[in-house]
Amino acid sequence: MDGKERMRLAWKTLPGWGTVFSVLGVALSAICLTIGGRIYMEVQTEKSRPCEIKGSMAMDGDTIGKIRQMEAVLAISGVEDASGTILYGDYQASVHVIGVDAGYLKGEWLLGGAYPDETAMPYVALNEAAVKGFQDAKKAGIPEEKQPDWLSESFYLDGISSELRICGILKDGEEEARAYVSQGQWAGLSLGAGEGGARSFWVRLQKEGVKEQAVRDLAALGFQVTDQGESQAADWEIREERQFLYLGAGTFGLAWSLLLFGYQRRLCLALLAYEEKMFLWMGYRLNRKVAFWQWAMVILAGGALGVCAGWLLGI
Repeated sequence: MDGKERMRLAWKTLPGWGTVFSVLGVALSAICLTIGGRIYMEVQTEKSRPCEIKGSMAMDGDTIGKIRQMEAVLAISGVEDASGTILYGDYQASVHVIGVDAGYLKGEWLLGGAYPDETAMPYVALNEAAVKGFQDAKKAGIPEEKQPDWLSESFYLDGISSELRICGILKDGEEEARAYVSQGQWAGLSLGAGEGGARSFWVRLQKEGVKEQAVRDLAALGFQVTDQGESQAADWEIREERQFLYLGAGTFGLAWSLLLFGYQRRLCLALLAYEEKMFLWMGYRLNRKVAFWQWAMVILAGGALGVCAGWLLGI
């Protein structure tokens, strides 16, 4: 008996409704396993991405140098921030002005690039939200035909007479309108730089997985963490609980479905005793030669349905 004949015989001797219920059980199990696996992959991907720690410490060049040399640290920058309004003709945009080193900026540059950290010209990098935020007195945006040449036009910061030049437009993923300037230009723009005491810093780490140890190492150097991303950690914890629930339910359902199919198959073979004797006389054992194909049909059919449905449902 060749493979095709065994498949045909396996199909004809499947235990009827028992097979249908088993396929549905495998499909439901596969849905749970797929959703649980998808949650696991998403969380692990997010944990492997670079992350940020925000905090403050007293200005100390040696300490900053030690932080830069830490294996987990990708970048560190002192940070100043203030609210401001950028003016362009009859249009203006309310922005969060942030003084930060150019090397700390991340994202896709839609136009231009980062500013030099030390320059006589007051350069500013706008994010995409700031570009879309320009409005006139009637709250109307800049029409398409009046769009400025962003990298060559003159802009102004409300309350400051010197002109600004846009060096680049950054797609940083922030919904907040932001204008980034260099640390060297901050004092010159008279935006209220901090005086003495502890200063704010942003530290970018290689991935979330090293954050806990990095926080301890930074604290040992006198860095006072103000934002450890507790909300993100809480979200991951909730999603991981759901992941274990789905994976547990899927594993239990799969085992139950396969046991049900095994029981139905044995019952079916008992009812086909005469046919089995015929196969034995011909030199074949029905319950051994065909079993593999029957189990494969149930698992493949249910698994394919479940994986497709689980992927489409998602989370």
